[in-house]
Amino acid sequence: MKATSLFSGITRAVDSVLTSFSYSLGIWSGGSVFSLPGYDAGVAVTEKSIQQISAFSSGVRLLSESVGVLSLKIIQETDTTISYLKSHPSYYVACKKPNSFQTRQVFFETAMRYCILRGNLFAVIVSVS
Repeated sequence: MKATSLFSGITRAVDSVLTSFSYSLGIWSGGSVFSLPGYDAGVAVTEKSIQQISAFSSGVRLLSESVGVLSLKIIQETDTTISYLKSHPSYYVACKKPNSFQTRQVFFETAMRYCILRGNLFAVIVSVS
């Protein structure tokens, strides 16, 4: 499984859970502003204001920490065998230390938090030669 398909699968799963939860409560998410149909109090709920609700923040933290502790392996799959590639050039970056200021766990927690709150994540690889 490629790393991109892993993230897209996780993102689709979280999105379907949040969407079904939103529809069961009657919440509609239209981009960055949330509203309850028929219950307009005149207050826009944004990404920043929703995080002040402890239940929402705890749920986001629970999901992001759960993804952060998952193990990640780079594998090569052929017709007959599956082998783990610890000597692959991207092994250290993906599985150990993605950048100079974050561990792998903190990076994936941050990535999941962005996927939940903003719906997407863009991570840029800058090569220093």
